[in-house]
This record gives sequence, structure tokens and C-alpha cells, in this order.
Amino acid sequence: MSEEFRNEIPSFGVGSDVANLALTKVGCKYSQEHRYEEGYYDCSSLVQRLYQEVGISFRRLPLPRENLW
Repeated sequence: MSEEFRNEIPSFGVGSDVANLALTKVGCKYSQEHRYEEGYYDCSSLVQRLYQEVGISFRRLPLPRENLW
């Protein structure tokens, strides 16, 4: 991660907190199967867990199977 990129992250607000937390997850394992286990993430579980760490919870809504593809 370049220092120049890090300097582009706003230094205030929830977005900044989430972005900085996300940087701590670099190198964690990607797995849809294990996404809710410690140290594993997929895209949506990463976002959900980052926001949860700053006190914002999202409801998980099931998507009808016909909308998946």
C-alpha cells in the first residue's frame, strides 16, 4: 500500500474509520465458504464486518435465487 494512497483517505468520519480498518485486513484469506469465521472474508462480509466494528449494522436480506444470475 503506497503512502500516497494512504494520504488520500479522509482523516475524519465513519468513512475514514472504515477505510483504516479495511487496511488492517490486507492479507486476510478470501473464502465465501468460511466468510464468517475469524480471519476469512468475502466482499460482502468484509464490508458488513467493517461497518459493524464502527457500530453500524446492516440487515442481511436473502436474494431470491432467480436474481443471482
